[in-house]
Amino acid sequence: MNLFFGVEQDGYYTEVLAENKTEDEIRLGTAVWQAERTVTEEPFLAGVKEHGSCVFTYKAAKRFKGKVYMRLMLDGWNDGDFFIVSGKTIENPSRVYRYSEDIEKGIMGVYLKNSSRGILFSAPRETSRGFTGLLFNVKRPDSEKRRGIFLLAEVPGEREIDFSDSSTLFSADTKQGIFKKGDSIELPFTVYDFPCGSMEDLISVYKEL
Repeated sequence: MNLFFGVEQDGYYTEVLAENKTEDEIRLGTAVWQAERTVTEEPFLAGVKEHGSCVFTYKAAKRFKGKVYMRLMLDGWNDGDFFIVSGKTIENPSRVYRYSEDIEKGIMGVYLKNSSRGILFSAPRETSRGFTGLLFNVKRPDSEKRRGIFLLAEVPGEREIDFSDSSTLFSADTKQGIFKKGDSIELPFTVYDFPCGSMEDLISVYKEL
């Protein structure tokens, strides 16, 4: 399990691994971001693997139009596993996107049946740059590896509209994604990793958060 912080612009992504460093620089074309990560110890919260935040600060002179995000990478996705968001479970999806204004809280997660494990990823439902977009996606592996997945929380989020033959993302407020030098945004996060014997156990923990 790895957590990354990154930025996206025009479909191009770049990110840094959120381990061992409290500060890192993220570059994408002419864009320069500083990512400052803090981790808070909260042992009284059962099942918490990591709890903290990342502050993204834009450093370049040229304005940036795009998104900042957090991405949690996991290995070992199998048929029969479940994804949960907004209190609803979906068996073995390939991709799910939710706009946080349309759901009750910014939490998503998975039940990994073979390993009897539950993982929940909590992100802010609303930020200084609008609501969050929550994405679940399956990484297609090479022939020698198990399928991996990622859970991604991006800001600003978008609302996905389904058409008869496709779906399209529409920004709720395009101005929210324009950053100038000195602008910053903080994204708090919590990763829960706990023994989980069934989908019902996952739902029960989800409802408590």
